[in-house]
Amino acid sequence: MTLNPRRLAAVWFADIVGFTRLSASDEQSAVRLVAILQQAARSATAAHGGRVVNFIGDAALAEFNSTDAAMKAAMRIQREFSAAAAEAGIDSCLRIGVHVGDVVQSEDGNLFGDGVNTAARLQEMARPCQIVCSQDVWRHLRPRGEFAFDSLGERQLEDITGKVWV
Repeated sequence: MTLNPRRLAAVWFADIVGFTRLSASDEQSAVRLVAILQQAARSATAAHGGRVVNFIGDAALAEFNSTDAAMKAAMRIQREFSAAAAEAGIDSCLRIGVHVGDVVQSEDGNLFGDGVNTAARLQEMARPCQIVCSQDVWRHLRPRGEFAFDSLGERQLEDITGKVWV
């Protein structure tokens, strides 16, 4: 596999809350939620100039050229997913982690690197229906005044060297 040069990208991971539990008790609803996630991810990324990198089970990875676009798309997918799930009679939402960092892209378009890994770990620490971003994203977005942030403090993320402010 050939990797392209390292570059900076804003990325997010979005994961369906309670998916494993739901799939054990109601496989049809679980499959429906994955379809809703995929549609919402495609819609949100397209609306904000990003791209869905891939779907991994009940999660989506997306990339953007700016933190502004990534955060707006994260907010949009959260709204669209929750609304579509409710319309389908399923109470569900997403956990989303947003980060800006170095990535490398493989020939097939997949992304790897610290930027992707950090976004995945931020997503894991998010509470249901919450979007968690790194301080790096916050620094880019704070001056705009368009977004409201609450600090969660400095955290050690699994398999990430050093602590990360979230």
